[in-house]
Amino acid sequence: MTHPAIITTDRLTLRKPVAEDVLHVQDFYETERSSFVGGPCDRGQGWRKASMFFGHWMVRGYGLFTVERKDTGASIGLIGPWYPDGWADHEIGWQIWRPEDEGQGFATEAASAARDWCHETLGWTRIVSYIASGNTGSEAVAKRLGAVLDTNAPHPSTGPCLVYVHPGASA
Repeated sequence: MTHPAIITTDRLTLRKPVAEDVLHVQDFYETERSSFVGGPCDRGQGWRKASMFFGHWMVRGYGLFTVERKDTGASIGLIGPWYPDGWADHEIGWQIWRPEDEGQGFATEAASAARDWCHETLGWTRIVSYIASGNTGSEAVAKRLGAVLDTNAPHPSTGPCLVYVHPGASA
């Protein structure tokens, strides 16, 4: 079942991706900024990644939200629930597409709202974030969200990474 979710925070709107968001994903995956999430790659591979992210909504009924800034209306990244086949746990993932949108707390704000939505709407009781080793920016976001590194947690099917476990719904 698809959840027609729109989540709002003080500064952001999280919404289901639309076709126009593919261009943003392609642009992001052509840059070194994507190196911790399977990039960089060419536009065709970026299109396939966007199709995978957006198709998750069709298969699971939820997925990564496109995050928009309320002040500018600009789409700035993908953040939210992610649970492809082979994943050991339900994940909250994030990617901020442009450097000018980093360092302002947008990833933390959006991921916190998405995590609450997963607890409340999807009934998830355990949520992790899989983070590539060396991705100190994402580690900082996970820590700000109250997530704790679990060196004994299972990894996703893609291989070894750092696994941060988020606090439960009552936290």
